[in-house]
Amino acid sequence: MKRYFFKKNQKLTRPEQFRAVLAHKCCSQNDLIRLYVVANDCGYPRLGISVGKKQAGAVGRNRLKRLSREAFRLCQHDIPPGYDYLLIFASKRSKKREQKPQIASGVVSFETVRKSLTELAEAAVQKSRQRSQDSMEKASGE
Repeated sequence: MKRYFFKKNQKLTRPEQFRAVLAHKCCSQNDLIRLYVVANDCGYPRLGISVGKKQAGAVGRNRLKRLSREAFRLCQHDIPPGYDYLLIFASKRSKKREQKPQIASGVVSFETVRKSLTELAEAAVQKSRQRSQDSMEKASGE
């Protein structure tokens, strides 16, 4: 049985790192998670997590962070390496109905987070690669 780790150097911790990922503006999302991606020069994936106070209380936010770290730990070898990933939990709220977000109600499970992370990572990386390829073609064509 293979052992997986989530080391400190695989975390995005400083605000500058979060801003760098957000500045790239390459994201993919579903109804639960928004995932931003930017290429790094480390050669391994790194993860940052953000959960807003409006989404859940302190216990709920910490639970989401734990689920996300565990999902990343187990699927870090399945997602493309060499990218920084920023997970933002943001449920879509209807303006007509004042309902509790799905995140706060405790519906989110580990499998949901893991599946969302792998699917969104593939889509966001593909989008990032396409964007960089388009910019290279544009630069060479001018």
